[in-house]
Amino acid sequence: MKIKGALTAIALTLLWIAFDAPAQAAGTITGKEVPIAVGPGDQSDPAISGPIISYTDVSSGTADVYFYDERTKTTHPGATGPGDQEFSSVSGNLIAYTEYAGLAPAEVWTYDITTGVATNISNRPDSDQLKPAISSQLIAWEDKRQGLPHIFVYILSSGVTQQISGGGPQSDPAASGGRVVYTDESTGSQVKVWDLATGTTTVFGALTGQPDIDGENVAYVDMSGANWDVVVHNLTSGAETRLTLPGTGGGYPKISGEFVAFEDWSSGASHIVLWHWTGGELHYFSPLTSIQTLAAISGNRIVYTDNRNGNLDIYAYDFTFTYPPPPPPPPPLVGCANPIGALADYWVVRRVRGLPAIGTAYFSSTVAQNVKVCITGTDVTAGWVVLSLHVDATPANFGPGTVYFERPDFVHKGLNASAAALVGRIGASIHVRIVPAP
Repeated sequence: MKIKGALTAIALTLLWIAFDAPAQAAGTITGKEVPIAVGPGDQSDPAISGPIISYTDVSSGTADVYFYDERTKTTHPGATGPGDQEFSSVSGNLIAYTEYAGLAPAEVWTYDITTGVATNISNRPDSDQLKPAISSQLIAWEDKRQGLPHIFVYILSSGVTQQISGGGPQSDPAASGGRVVYTDESTGSQVKVWDLATGTTTVFGALTGQPDIDGENVAYVDMSGANWDVVVHNLTSGAETRLTLPGTGGGYPKISGEFVAFEDWSSGASHIVLWHWTGGELHYFSPLTSIQTLAAISGNRIVYTDNRNGNLDIYAYDFTFTYPPPPPPPPPLVGCANPIGALADYWVVRRVRGLPAIGTAYFSSTVAQNVKVCITGTDVTAGWVVLSLHVDATPANFGPGTVYFERPDFVHKGLNASAAALVGRIGASIHVRIVPAP
């Protein structure tokens, strides 16, 4: 019966937690928009890595790469000069970009923010190399030396260039660490991930594209349904988290940690939205009076292009995600088994020189209330327990070994007294605990 009672108590506790405990609330996203490059001409196509934002500026009549340093809150020219420099990507202090020198094909270059040195990486003047994506380990780009665009990579540590895709056209490379993700249109449209460490390529999705990668998580667009869904795919587990939007859906997702920024087209125009993909929260922050495109994200900063001023400018949105406080723990179970909240808790032990052992406890109660008197007797030949002149135990309740029982009783507001006496061998004891009634 004691086991059955204990199991019943556990079951009731679990039911209380399941049905009466408050549910975990959604997190809260707040933030502030900051202008980054707002001025004459067009500034567009931002990329971000930590405090550095690179972008394309055409205010001089040709395209140049500039960068903004959040640490000093200053703007600097990066890759400038004759021809066009555009499609930048940044990692640390290194900016990768496409260089168009006159009528020559486009090539992939890097600009080192620390040294100010520009370097031709692809070094292939007979064909176009476009849209570079840079990480801490490599640079990937679309390469047309074989006619159709394929994905090539340049390993920063070794200076080795290699082709990682073949067949039909591949596009939209993005890089993180030693991984490159891209769209392969050889058979329809699929997202593929190449891993520098293993040399292997992972394929997933059907009618998918516009991928981005951060660590082991890939964000992409699923175009197989009536609306375009934004999906996050985990490379280790294969688990996918999907966001379905009304209308035409969304596109061009960019991922950083637990957040994805993407273009939401459900209103008929492009607006940047932030998705906390691990929790499900959506945050609409970009103004509906203008159009935003070409988002990038790093940590808790999103950068994007906006046309509110009649031309293209770069803005950033710095956001904070606040987890809700955890729900309060359930109140402790009140009862004889729980010492918390006991009104009185004392021992009466040992028979001395043949006399009964007697103990008395005085305690206060802030209110008049029902209580339980919890009594444990060990090797008691005869014993008595009294609370406020109510007898809760008599010799008939005790015996050899350990005996446990509970009695309902009542205490008054203010001072109360309880007493116990026992007869038994040396070491015999009575333990009395008085607790509020459940």
